[in-house]
Amino acid sequence: MRTTRALVPAALAALLQACATSAPEETKYTGEIFSGGRRLPVTTVFWEDRSDRTVGRYVFVERDGREVPGTLGPCEMRNEVVLRCEWTDTYGQGYFFARFSDDRQSFRGRWGRGDLHHTLSIDGIWHGQQR
Repeated sequence: MRTTRALVPAALAALLQACATSAPEETKYTGEIFSGGRRLPVTTVFWEDRSDRTVGRYVFVERDGREVPGTLGPCEMRNEVVLRCEWTDTYGQGYFFARFSDDRQSFRGRWGRGDLHHTLSIDGIWHGQQR
Protein backbone atom coordinates (compact mmCIF):
# COMPACT_ATOMS: atom_id res chain seq x y z
CA MET A 1 0.00 0.00 0.00
CA ARG A 2 2.87 2.38 0.67
CA THR A 3 4.15 1.95 -2.88
CA THR A 4 0.78 3.05 -4.31
CA ARG A 5 0.61 6.10 -2.07
CA ALA A 6 4.12 7.12 -3.08
CA LEU A 7 3.23 6.88 -6.78
CA VAL A 8 0.15 9.11 -6.54
CA PRO A 9 2.04 12.32 -5.64
CA ALA A 10 4.69 11.58 -8.28
CA ALA A 11 2.04 10.95 -10.95
CA LEU A 12 0.16 14.09 -9.94
CA ALA A 13 3.35 16.16 -10.08
CA ALA A 14 4.13 14.79 -13.57
CA LEU A 15 0.59 15.57 -14.75
CA LEU A 16 0.75 19.12 -13.39
CA GLN A 17 4.13 19.65 -15.04
CA ALA A 18 2.77 18.39 -18.39
CA CYS A 19 -0.20 20.75 -18.14
CA ALA A 20 2.02 23.68 -17.29
CA THR A 21 4.37 23.07 -20.20
CA SER A 22 1.57 22.48 -22.72
CA ALA A 23 -0.15 25.80 -21.99
CA PRO A 24 0.23 28.12 -24.97
CA GLU A 25 2.42 31.18 -24.69
CA GLU A 26 0.19 34.22 -24.97
CA THR A 27 1.07 37.71 -26.16
CA LYS A 28 -1.11 40.45 -24.66
CA TYR A 29 -1.68 43.90 -26.12
CA THR A 30 -3.62 46.81 -24.64
CA GLY A 31 -4.93 49.56 -26.83
CA GLU A 32 -8.00 51.08 -28.44
CA ILE A 33 -10.74 50.04 -30.79
CA PHE A 34 -12.86 52.62 -32.60
CA SER A 35 -16.48 51.49 -32.45
CA GLY A 36 -19.80 53.31 -32.48
CA GLY A 37 -18.08 56.65 -33.04
CA ARG A 38 -15.95 56.27 -29.90
CA ARG A 39 -12.49 55.05 -28.97
CA LEU A 40 -12.84 52.24 -26.47
CA PRO A 41 -10.17 50.40 -24.46
CA VAL A 42 -9.40 46.89 -25.70
CA THR A 43 -7.16 44.04 -24.60
CA THR A 44 -6.14 41.65 -27.38
CA VAL A 45 -4.37 38.33 -26.77
CA PHE A 46 -2.77 36.04 -29.37
CA TRP A 47 -1.28 32.55 -29.13
CA GLU A 48 -0.49 29.55 -31.33
CA ASP A 49 -2.96 26.66 -31.13
CA ARG A 50 -1.98 22.98 -31.22
CA SER A 51 -1.79 23.15 -35.03
CA ASP A 52 0.61 26.15 -34.88
CA ARG A 53 -2.09 28.53 -36.14
CA THR A 54 -2.46 31.98 -34.64
CA VAL A 55 -5.72 32.51 -32.74
CA GLY A 56 -6.83 35.06 -30.22
CA ARG A 57 -9.38 36.66 -27.98
CA TYR A 58 -10.21 40.20 -26.98
CA VAL A 59 -12.28 42.23 -24.56
CA PHE A 60 -13.30 45.81 -25.17
CA VAL A 61 -15.02 48.01 -22.61
CA GLU A 62 -18.03 50.08 -23.61
CA ARG A 63 -18.69 53.56 -22.17
CA ASP A 64 -21.09 52.15 -19.58
CA GLY A 65 -18.36 49.80 -18.31
CA ARG A 66 -19.78 46.66 -19.91
CA GLU A 67 -17.08 44.27 -21.11
CA VAL A 68 -17.61 42.71 -24.53
CA PRO A 69 -15.51 39.56 -25.08
CA GLY A 70 -14.78 38.10 -28.49
CA THR A 71 -12.65 35.61 -30.37
CA LEU A 72 -10.18 35.96 -33.23
CA GLY A 73 -9.85 33.02 -35.60
CA PRO A 74 -9.22 31.58 -37.95
CA CYS A 75 -6.21 33.79 -38.54
CA GLU A 76 -3.74 33.94 -41.37
CA MET A 77 -0.24 35.41 -41.31
CA ARG A 78 0.28 37.15 -44.65
CA ASN A 79 3.98 37.68 -43.95
CA GLU A 80 6.09 38.26 -40.86
CA VAL A 81 4.20 41.40 -39.78
CA VAL A 82 0.69 41.23 -41.31
CA LEU A 83 -2.08 39.23 -39.66
CA ARG A 84 -5.68 38.85 -40.79
CA CYS A 85 -8.34 37.14 -38.64
CA GLU A 86 -12.07 36.80 -38.34
CA TRP A 87 -13.61 38.32 -35.18
CA THR A 88 -16.77 37.13 -33.46
CA ASP A 89 -18.62 38.71 -30.53
CA THR A 90 -22.16 39.58 -29.44
CA TYR A 91 -22.36 42.23 -32.17
CA GLY A 92 -21.65 39.79 -35.00
CA GLN A 93 -18.58 38.89 -36.97
CA GLY A 94 -16.17 40.36 -39.46
CA TYR A 95 -12.48 40.75 -40.23
CA PHE A 96 -9.52 42.07 -38.23
CA PHE A 97 -6.37 43.24 -40.02
CA ALA A 98 -3.15 44.17 -38.22
CA ARG A 99 0.34 45.24 -39.19
CA PHE A 100 2.81 44.55 -36.38
CA SER A 101 5.96 46.50 -35.66
CA ASP A 102 9.16 44.64 -36.58
CA ASP A 103 9.77 43.82 -32.90
CA ARG A 104 6.13 42.63 -32.50
CA GLN A 105 5.67 44.99 -29.53
CA SER A 106 2.72 46.79 -31.13
CA PHE A 107 0.23 46.63 -33.96
CA ARG A 108 -1.89 49.10 -35.89
CA GLY A 109 -4.96 47.72 -37.52
CA ARG A 110 -8.54 47.98 -38.55
CA TRP A 111 -11.71 45.96 -38.35
CA GLY A 112 -14.87 45.74 -40.35
CA ARG A 113 -17.45 43.58 -42.05
CA GLY A 114 -16.33 40.74 -44.25
CA ASP A 115 -14.33 37.58 -43.68
CA LEU A 116 -10.79 36.29 -43.79
CA HIS A 117 -10.46 36.96 -47.54
CA HIS A 118 -13.04 39.65 -48.37
CA THR A 119 -13.35 43.14 -46.92
CA LEU A 120 -16.89 44.51 -47.17
CA SER A 121 -16.38 47.65 -45.09
CA ILE A 122 -13.87 49.35 -42.81
CA ASP A 123 -15.65 50.20 -39.58
CA GLY A 124 -12.82 51.33 -37.36
CA ILE A 125 -9.31 51.17 -36.02
CA TRP A 126 -7.85 48.56 -33.69
CA HIS A 127 -4.45 49.22 -32.12
CA GLY A 128 -2.43 47.52 -29.41
CA GLN A 129 0.85 47.77 -27.50
CA GLN A 130 2.53 45.22 -25.23
CA ARG A 131 2.86 46.55 -21.69
